[in-house]
Amino acid sequence: KEAKKHLGEILSAYEFLDQECVEVLTKWTGVGSPLETQTPFYVLIETAGSDAAHDEEKLHRFLERTMEDGLVDDGTVASEPSKIKAIWEVRERITEALKHDGYVYK
Repeated sequence: KEAKKHLGEILSAYEFLDQECVEVLTKWTGVGSPLETQTPFYVLIETAGSDAAHDEEKLHRFLERTMEDGLVDDGTVASEPSKIKAIWEVRERITEALKHDGYVYK
């Protein structure tokens, strides 16, 4: 709700995952988490607007606001293509890993 409210037109993806999924991913695929902090839950947000500087500033303000409000404990903004790819690989390969573990949540 907060992401949609504050990021609006630049919000292109919002994904939720938990630490157990990350652990299953590492167990079955060998893909480790590029996220520096281990936490019970993660939210991945992707933005795509027409002005990169404006979009980045808006995302930083959103992250600061949600941290100040106690909705988010920690956050990182990835701007390097390799870091972005590594973060999204975690999300994209979770279903594959969960199948190996015998269950899939959709």
